[in-house]
Amino acid sequence: ADRKEFGSSPFAAVFQAGLAELALIMGGGRPSIARPLTMVQMDGIERSLERAISEQVMELRRHLITLATTAGVAPFVGLFGTVWGIMKAFAAMSMTGSASISSVAPGVSAALTTTVAGLAVAIPALVGYNYLMNRVRTITMTMENFSSEFLSTVERNLGER
Repeated sequence: ADRKEFGSSPFAAVFQAGLAELALIMGGGRPSIARPLTMVQMDGIERSLERAISEQVMELRRHLITLATTAGVAPFVGLFGTVWGIMKAFAAMSMTGSASISSVAPGVSAALTTTVAGLAVAIPALVGYNYLMNRVRTITMTMENFSSEFLSTVERNLGER
């Protein structure tokens, strides 16, 4: 009954998968009068928990590719803008025939602006990606520990003796 309170929690999904497999094995019977679970049945519960963990990890990582791509691409976009701005500055020098500040300033300004913009996007994206990947690893380990505890409890209470 309490499962609904935890809704979209990855732990609730793992717990529900384990309970669903256990209910399927027991055929809706009550644990107190059911026959002990065999090792094959315990393996089935373990596989359903592993599959649920895998699905939850994929869901947690689903949007992290956006951060990884942004962190990897943004510096190159900034570099492209830098090169473009320098080319603009050289073009302005050749058009005016002088290397005065008024002829090169717009190109250098564009170069510096795109460099800063690329870094301003890449650095937070990389920090965010690393932080979230660490959280996903922590959650994954915690789900695996929970799965082991779930299996131990089932085996202790319903396993063969």
